[in-house]
Parts: sequence; C-alpha cells; structure tokens
Amino acid sequence: MKENAAQNILSNRTKIKIIEAAEKLFSEKGFDNVSTREIAREAGQKNHSAMHYHFGSMDQLVKAIFDYRMIPVDELRKSLFEEELKKTDNLELRDLIYILIAPVVEVSLDKTRENYFLKILAQFLSRTEWRAQYLLHENRLPNTANIGRLIYKKLSLSQGERIAFERLKMMGATVLITVAEWNFASQDKSFEKDRNSMTLFKKNNTEVPLSREEKVQNLLDFLMGAITETSSIKSNMKPRLKQT
Repeated sequence: MKENAAQNILSNRTKIKIIEAAEKLFSEKGFDNVSTREIAREAGQKNHSAMHYHFGSMDQLVKAIFDYRMIPVDELRKSLFEEELKKTDNLELRDLIYILIAPVVEVSLDKTRENYFLKILAQFLSRTEWRAQYLLHENRLPNTANIGRLIYKKLSLSQGERIAFERLKMMGATVLITVAEWNFASQDKSFEKDRNSMTLFKKNNTEVPLSREEKVQNLLDFLMGAITETSSIKSNMKPRLKQT
C-alpha cells in the first residue's frame, strides 16, 4: 500500500503541482481561508475542479500531502537504518534517534525545493478529522514505527515504560518544532538572520552559525540529555506500543 501510494503521486506531475500549491496556500492563509479554485489556480490548472478530479475531496488531498512528504522520509530512515546495521547489530539509543531525525532534517533543509509541510503540520494536528489522519498515517510508515519501537524498548530499560512512553511523545514534539523553525529559516533570509543573531543572548554576532550536521548533533545532545535524565516519578503503570 505504501509503495502504491507513493508511486501514484510521483508518477503524476499534475498531482504534485496541486499538492505543492495547496501546501503553499495553507501555510500562507490557513486551511479555512483557501478554496479549491485557488489551489487549482496556484497549481497552474485552468480547470477549477482539478483538485476534485485528482483527489476527490479536501480530506483526500490532505492524505496525499502526508504520503508525498512522509513516505520518502520513511524510506530514507530505512536506508540509514540498514547502513548503521552494517557497522553494528547493536545500535545505541543515540544511533536510533539519529536515524529518526536525520532524514526529516535533510528534507526540510533542502534549499533546492520549497517545502511548506512542517509549517502546516500544526494546522493538521489542530483539527480533529485531520489529526486522526496523521495518527493513522503511522500505519503507512513501517520503518519509522520500527525505529520508534526500538527506541521505546531501550529507553524503557532505564526509565520504565510509562516514563519512556511520555518522553517519546515530548521528543517528537520537540523535533517537530525545532526542525520546522530550521525549515522556515532556510527559506526566509530575514528570519534566518534574526535567528542567528539572537542579540538578546549574545554579546556579538561574529560567530559562525552551526552547520547542518552540527545542528543535528546538537539536537541529538539535547534530546539525549532530556530523555535519559533520571525520572523522579515512580509508577507501576505500563502503557505498551502495539505489536505488528
């Protein structure tokens, strides 16, 4: 199903144009202020019903946006996971988290292509009907789910299952917000300049900003420190991830 969904989109240039046009408009105006006619016009389609013709409904367009952006990231995680397994068959927690976050950073900071997905993800999560779509979408990301379970298993050994479960959710939110900011800065020069200056905290602005890889490693350091800190909470509650 995953391969068919990705292939169906990637083989149709018109669908890609509509998806990318919708992302751009959603990020600029918000979901409720964008019409299907505007999406068609932004995508260069003379037929104003082009979105309905190719996707059927706005819900199906949202589903296609997830497929278009997240399935390639899931495949990148698979490739990176296989590369790391060639080095060792016992990946450490930090290795697994790196595999989880590096692909989304790579895609988000690709300056050769505009990418509005992370900007609009918060809008997805704020709407009940599309939040459910986001959660169900995990079923179409087997590699991401597998890595998540491995992280959960390792973290549970030191933190217990309840704390590990909550910290993984907080880690996901932290990564989402951080990478979304990087994505925005990579496409908005004025924002990038202001973000790198941060005169409120720095005495001068002569330091060279972190490179992409340094940002990833610094984020890894932050996440490792946060999720591995000994918890002061004691509980016997043990929520479990579903087995596949």
